[in-house]
Amino acid sequence: MAEEKRPYRDPRDVDPALWEELSRKSPEEVTRNAGVLHRDGGYLLRYLDADYTVLPQQRLIQPGEGLNFEFYMVVLNYLIRADGKGLIGRTVTEKELKGGQFFFTGPHELRIGVILERYGTDPEGFIEAGTRLGGVATGMGDASIRLMPLPWVPLGFILWSADEEFGASVATTFDSSVDRFLPLDCVWSLVTQVALRLARAG
Repeated sequence: MAEEKRPYRDPRDVDPALWEELSRKSPEEVTRNAGVLHRDGGYLLRYLDADYTVLPQQRLIQPGEGLNFEFYMVVLNYLIRADGKGLIGRTVTEKELKGGQFFFTGPHELRIGVILERYGTDPEGFIEAGTRLGGVATGMGDASIRLMPLPWVPLGFILWSADEEFGASVATTFDSSVDRFLPLDCVWSLVTQVALRLARAG
């Protein structure tokens, strides 16, 4: 029996309306607002430590190896929603975002356990992994890193290592402008993707 196709896993499951909305925007507007370049019909986007080309006409992101539905959703929403207003400069947690107190619970609780499993007793390794992904140490907790998964979306992780009394813990931080660039479900997806990349980079 053929394996049943799971919805919302394949990039081809992305709502075509997102591609259409991006195609309607002028390259000048997108490049100015999202901090990307436009070349040969595609947008050149830096995501963590790698470069991608978003091709609206072909409805593809290249190189495509390992990219999933959630990556496409994050990138497309970012390119569409970026408004060129820049960062606010106020650091918040997910629960402080508008609607975040209710959204980031239950099935939408941030999936950052992979960071604790890998670095709960290895803060030095955590910093090294974050640096490999283009991040900068920020001197909080036992170890902290600030990454730029998207040009106008800083994402921070603050790690407190396990000791004899307490288990390890990690907090996730954002610039308070993040919900201008991404809806909350895409914020959740972005954190999931970056946490996995951090865990694998060590």
